[in-house]
Amino acid sequence: MIAFDFAYSRPNTPSEAVALYETAAAQGQHALYYAGGTEIITFSRMGQMAADAIIDIKDLPECQVLGIDGEEIVIGAAVTLNQLADSDIFPLFGQTAQAIADRTARNKITVGGNVGSRRLMYREMALPFLLCDSKVKLFGPQGARLLPFTDVFHHALNLKPGELITQFYIPRSFVANTFVHLKKTKQSSVNYPLVTVLALEDGDRIRMAFSGVCAFPFRDERLEELMSNRARPLCERVKQVIEQFPHEVLHDLEGSEDYRKFVLQLTLEEILKQMGWAV
Repeated sequence: MIAFDFAYSRPNTPSEAVALYETAAAQGQHALYYAGGTEIITFSRMGQMAADAIIDIKDLPECQVLGIDGEEIVIGAAVTLNQLADSDIFPLFGQTAQAIADRTARNKITVGGNVGSRRLMYREMALPFLLCDSKVKLFGPQGARLLPFTDVFHHALNLKPGELITQFYIPRSFVANTFVHLKKTKQSSVNYPLVTVLALEDGDRIRMAFSGVCAFPFRDERLEELMSNRARPLCERVKQVIEQFPHEVLHDLEGSEDYRKFVLQLTLEEILKQMGWAV
């Protein structure tokens, strides 16, 4: 249950959803879009989140799409992590989804909700979108816009007031690429990550995205260059990545900075070996 009083609406179209948001804002009310609701429910119970209006978008047809359109895979923002993983439409995305939370929670957590989270820094579903030249379709007061994912995701999703995510588009050409997804946790596999690394082979280089190491998920092409340099031994490449890591490494209850770096080192070595890039 959501632990505060609110006005509830269930629009039939994105334009109707945005109109409801704008009406609430014009009345000085705080409105939230709702799909899976896990974040709203969790943080409202802790007294850390409240709203005057809840706009339920989980049944919008555009947000429920999961399929292939020509040369692109289309994933609706309200598709749950289990729906995505069970579809096997793109194993790279499915494995990422399966590693988040437990199966019961994944029945509620949506792709758009995880990517767009404002409260949880991990946003692990952003990693495959960062690697696969993805696009995201947004709908807001000025209508729809389709943009490269990396244009609106810089450590977190940057939306205009009233905007909502409707769909993601991924080139089908990436489905055949070799990939490795490794998530390291302190204890149970459903814990928040100490380190999550997603690596994707792209011709003569490896693309990589990270979560759990820093206070946000990210991709860094300089680190990819270091990892992809087969002229240098595995241990040297990994050492360079650790030494030249571009952001502050987390130091918290999940793990110290030094411990995270140690786990990251082992994870990167394992990735290179699994992908056949160790030599």
